[in-house]
Amino acid sequence: MENINKDINPVRSKTPKASADAFPHRTSNGINKNWSRRAVVYQIYPRSFKDTDGDGVGDLKGIIEKLDYLNDSSTGSPQGGTETSLGITAIWLNPIYESPMKDFGYDISDYRDIDPIFGDLDIFDRLVTEAHKRGIKIIMDFVPNHTSSEHPWFLESKSSKDNSKRDWYIWRDPKADGSDYFKALEKYFENQ
Repeated sequence: MENINKDINPVRSKTPKASADAFPHRTSNGINKNWSRRAVVYQIYPRSFKDTDGDGVGDLKGIIEKLDYLNDSSTGSPQGGTETSLGITAIWLNPIYESPMKDFGYDISDYRDIDPIFGDLDIFDRLVTEAHKRGIKIIMDFVPNHTSSEHPWFLESKSSKDNSKRDWYIWRDPKADGSDYFKALEKYFENQ
């Protein structure tokens, strides 16, 4: 059968670059407020993406090493890249914040730092810089309702019924038989 679409690359068709008029929602600094409508987003669960230090857990350096596979544009254009890359425009990065890892990173103890199993803030800054060089945005999976039992907010909240942060979490009294749902959960996670 004859290929009727001879001019279309089967890996990824080349789309013409849009003119500035095609982006009516650009701000004065040139950023398109609706960039996400055209984004090609690639989700990365860092633990299993690429391990560079041999500890069996993926890390930020591993993501940096694979950026050219995701989009090898050297122009910083999200429409750049070659046929050998996926041509993504954004990475959705699952939690990499400091965590005791009882819930694989979703139990966050410090939102302002990177967990050492993934790297550190300097490596994260390098990831962002290298991604931006290729026209890739980084979307952080920010889950403020997933604090760890080691997070300062939680520790303060549970310290007393009169604490100003007490209502930051949902607390309940023990059941009539004396059992406590949260104590049972705490024991469960301690044994994991």
